[in-house]
Amino acid sequence: MRNVGLKVSKYHELTELKIIKINKSKTPNSLDYKVEAKVAICAEKVSLEKRSAGRFILATNVLNSEELTGE
Repeated sequence: MRNVGLKVSKYHELTELKIIKINKSKTPNSLDYKVEAKVAICAEKVSLEKRSAGRFILATNVLNSEELTGE
């Protein structure tokens, strides 16, 4: 069997995967296959990244609230 080199995607997944045997081979002991699939966004992984991506910590040594306000 030949390796087609599929890569793993971090935020996408294959759905509705179908492997269909076709008989177009020129040699009697060989089989050909057709692969059909849909690519979908993995909503759970994307949601997790969105929740963690927007948070940053700001730190300072300035303690005087008049000199440096919360804004």
